Amino acid sequence: MIDDSSNPHKDVEQLDLSMMSIEYEDEHKKAQEETVEIAHDETKVVTGLRVVLMIVLVAVAIAVCLTAYFTTREAEVNDFESAFENYANKIIDSFQTESGKKTSAITSMAIALTSHAQHSNESWPFVTLPDFELKARVVLDLAELLSLMVLPLVTKEQARQYGAYAAANQDWYWEGLAIQAKFRGQDNITGTAVNRGSDWDASTLKIRPFIITMDGFNDDGSKRFAPFNETHEGPFFPVGQYSPQVPIPLSNIDFFKSPIAGRELDFYYNSNERRNIVGLAQDFTDRAERAAFANAFLERYIAGGNAYTKGPLSFFYSPVYERIADPTAPLVAVMQCLIFWETFFDNLLPEGVKGIMATLENDCGQTYSYRIDGKKAEYLGDYDMHDTTYDHLSASSEYGLVVKNDQQAAGMGEPSSYDGYSGCNYRIRVYPSKEMEDQYVTSQPLVIALAMLGVFLVTTAIFVTYDRFVERRQKLVMETAVQSSDVVNQLFPETVRDRLYANDDAKAEAKCSSSFLNRASERWLQPEATTSEGVNPIADEYPNCTVLFADIAGFTKWSATRTPTDVFYLLETLFGAIDKTAKRLGVFKIETIGDCYVAVTGLPRPRADHASVMAKFASRAMSAMNHLINSEDLILRLGEDTAQLSMRVGLHSGPVTAGVLRGEKARFQLFGDTVNTASRMESNGQKGRIHVSQSTADSLVAAGRSHWLTKREDLVEAKGKGSMQTYWVNISAGAGSTTGSMISSVEVGSTPSLNNQLGRAIDEDKEQAMPGGERHEPRFDDELSI
Repeated sequence: MIDDSSNPHKDVEQLDLSMMSIEYEDEHKKAQEETVEIAHDETKVVTGLRVVLMIVLVAVAIAVCLTAYFTTREAEVNDFESAFENYANKIIDSFQTESGKKTSAITSMAIALTSHAQHSNESWPFVTLPDFELKARVVLDLAELLSLMVLPLVTKEQARQYGAYAAANQDWYWEGLAIQAKFRGQDNITGTAVNRGSDWDASTLKIRPFIITMDGFNDDGSKRFAPFNETHEGPFFPVGQYSPQVPIPLSNIDFFKSPIAGRELDFYYNSNERRNIVGLAQDFTDRAERAAFANAFLERYIAGGNAYTKGPLSFFYSPVYERIADPTAPLVAVMQCLIFWETFFDNLLPEGVKGIMATLENDCGQTYSYRIDGKKAEYLGDYDMHDTTYDHLSASSEYGLVVKNDQQAAGMGEPSSYDGYSGCNYRIRVYPSKEMEDQYVTSQPLVIALAMLGVFLVTTAIFVTYDRFVERRQKLVMETAVQSSDVVNQLFPETVRDRLYANDDAKAEAKCSSSFLNRASERWLQPEATTSEGVNPIADEYPNCTVLFADIAGFTKWSATRTPTDVFYLLETLFGAIDKTAKRLGVFKIETIGDCYVAVTGLPRPRADHASVMAKFASRAMSAMNHLINSEDLILRLGEDTAQLSMRVGLHSGPVTAGVLRGEKARFQLFGDTVNTASRMESNGQKGRIHVSQSTADSLVAAGRSHWLTKREDLVEAKGKGSMQTYWVNISAGAGSTTGSMISSVEVGSTPSLNNQLGRAIDEDKEQAMPGGERHEPRFDDELSI
């Protein structure tokens, strides 16, 4: 017996085993330490990411909220400024348009006066325009004037004669009152209480036979007027014809020395300028008689019923000459029109627009303020009342907005050396207000910013709560992962373990990202699960198929007079027979849509004779239907007109996509242009015939079935396809015996449900599989041979 204790080789072997054990323990300990270190490192990384994420969330929240606030705010400010600019331009353009309209209307009246005098051989100032009220009313309405007065130029020598002429020719005045009474419902004497308590009567309103002109001053400094006498020097501009007629004795009052028109009339009398001018703006609320004067005309303005309360008015002047278009013709009269400036600002803007400020200025030093709210303008006062905060947004017109201040505006005459008062040139300035800005610049930007901040706060709170739960779970997972990793380290050496991890990492890339600890626990503690969401769709493409659409011609009309039971009885009978034919020939039925039968060949098992089989199937299906609808049992039950039904068939060959759409009521379906074209073949076919496309015809020719085809004489205009050459299929030989045998096997009224038939057809099709998984594809050479 050998003593092993003295064997040195055995000692070396034991030493090697001990070293291997130590190395394994060291390796195992090292792996444990690495696992713990990785766990700690990932914990630090997660903590750091958590801090960074919180900082990013706060920064993003602040940035997004501020961006939303300033962006929305800027958009509102831009909308406000854009809206104001549009409204301001509209006001200025409308103001200028209205001014041009007024000027044209007034000038046309001046020309009408001159034309009448020339054609009637009347000499100024002894001129009376017939139908004055009707003609003047057109000008008043068109130009939106309060009044229109003709002030003829009368010399001292003509004064007495003119006074007598005016009194003798005053019918125009009473005709005007009568017209107002007829068309406006106003009293022909007193109007509608415009006299503020005055009791004028017809005798008082009669035109007096003398001119009333200035005759000194009253004790209060006001001018005093009296009837003309020889001490009064001319010239005179008495009130001649005027419109509208008011119950105030205005006729024959001399305006040349009037405080409200004297300077303008002096300009026309002493200068050679032939242009329209606008006088100073005047507020008629300073004295009762002046207010009554303005109110008398406002009562008759446009539709009537207006009342003067405040606001500036101005006289618009237009010269009248003895001859038309003659620059040498002398001045014979001046037309004086009263304009109410507030009317320029009415009806300019749509309802809902508020707070636009407008100032009316002239180069005579006057300024008036208006506030425009929608269609209504309100006079504010005789000074600039706009908010200077909005000066940078102001819009302004040039001076001369009403009438241009040039010497040749009328196109006649030469500039004069007259350097006195020559009227005023007007312009307007438009400003927004705080009220208008508040309509556009709202608190919505702040609300949006706060709402977004609230969303971020709620999101952050949810994130923090979720993070706490994840942290708790992470601790449990880490403990489990360490234990699992210990088991792995004991079972596999490092190289194998790394390869396993590498292989598993490749699979994990398709899953949600997770930490090392989560991966470790999921790898070894949880089996992989497959959900329905992870399964690829069930769909394939079949390049060579033939699709059939078969429709029962006349079915809609027939079914309209039948009960639902009769309708379904017919369909089940016909489609039951067709289903048996499909099963026999290996045709795959897709579905029935109403009275339309859809089938396909070439799937689920591809076959080279798909077109031939489908043509044969179509022919036999049509024969089966013809046999059934002419059967005595079906006619007795469903009526004789059932025999008038026939089948219309369309075929097309090409690639289709087929698959199952999962979900409720999932079913096998076809997709693609081939299906659409087959439907077009059916819809453009003829009852009792099989209509095929060029593609199907080519397949039949390739299969040696060209004798089945008859070229259709006309081209088919198919929806979405354009013109198509198509063919008719006629299989007249070799089908009788087979068709007859199939039809004889169908019992009328005993057809089961279509779903059951489809299921049995599929089951029987499966039974044809050969042992070892090889499927047997039946041949139809005998049945397809003609």
